[in-house]
Amino acid sequence: MRVADLTMRPAKLSDAAFVADMETAIRPQDPRDPVTLEDYWRNPEEKVTIERFIGEIGGVPVAFAVHRHDAWERAPKRYAGIAGDLVPSHRTAARLDAIFAAMEERSRADGARTFTTWCWEDDTLRVGVVTKRGYREERRQRFWELDLFAERAKLEATAAEMRAKMREQKIRVLTVDRDTDPDKWKKL
Repeated sequence: MRVADLTMRPAKLSDAAFVADMETAIRPQDPRDPVTLEDYWRNPEEKVTIERFIGEIGGVPVAFAVHRHDAWERAPKRYAGIAGDLVPSHRTAARLDAIFAAMEERSRADGARTFTTWCWEDDTLRVGVVTKRGYREERRQRFWELDLFAERAKLEATAAEMRAKMREQKIRVLTVDRDTDPDKWKKL
């Protein structure tokens, strides 16, 4: 399949490493683990349609695209998730727009009526592309980073305080094999 100047081919499990590297190159402060991504690809959710593609220029992978949706009997509103991106050296608004257009087209042909995607708010290129395509912001998620080194003393004090409260209330955290309650399996 041709998408702009990209030749798109179905992604293979072995492409997960490329996608993880690409995503890490785009956003190094949020690195993607290739082993975890490959495992995610290897174990798809039940009753979900997923098509993944690798975009190449001259036989070299430079892009990734995907569309996914639940089985329509489970999703009567026919929402589909669309995503895609390119390695930083090939990342342009025109190519990204073409990737989104191609995934929307494939998903629409499969019966999708509404498309969803997500962007980091500081990714102005991607936000600009999806906004021009007609996507609008519905909700935001917040992410935090905890500096374990800088917050060590506070975290240790909080943990000690919570453990003391648990002891006072006779709350125990243990593995099932150490639980002596004869009704433990019923309570789970």
